[in-house]
Amino acid sequence: MASYDEAEAEVICEREWRLVINTVVAGALCAVGLLGNGASYRVLGRDSEILPVPRFLLRSLALADNAFLVVWFVNFSLWDLVAYVGLERMSPGARVSWMYARLAGYPLAFVGQTATIWLTVLVAASRCLAVCWPAKAGVYCSLEVTRLGKLTQLIYASSNQQTVKLSDRNFDKRQH
Repeated sequence: MASYDEAEAEVICEREWRLVINTVVAGALCAVGLLGNGASYRVLGRDSEILPVPRFLLRSLALADNAFLVVWFVNFSLWDLVAYVGLERMSPGARVSWMYARLAGYPLAFVGQTATIWLTVLVAASRCLAVCWPAKAGVYCSLEVTRLGKLTQLIYASSNQQTVKLSDRNFDKRQH
């Protein structure tokens, strides 16, 4: 009987830590990130002095990061809150709907993460070209080339099958 109580206490402790870390701390960081990215997007849209390429890239990065933060919040912060409160308290229809939403949203978190990472690389490459090789920057850092780079990056992030396979495998493990 003692081992059952220890195992139950371990599960309760893990749920409480997940609630604190994923729901409270990470949820607050997501909220701050969403506000900061929204402010950046708005300010960059109003600034007429900034060049079009950096404005386009930084606004795209703010949007991609917000998409990632929203999907992460739903898949982890809300999930751990629901797990803490108890899935068994939900109606069967709501439980099934929640699981399908998680199943669809979980790979989107990896797509958003990949998009944010590669947009950051694109911003860094664009700025490196503009600073280190200003003569070539007019050709390689034009708005058309930058849009093509962003489109290529988004296609890569969306079609990365390894990301989808990894997320499916991890999703199955978490649903114990």
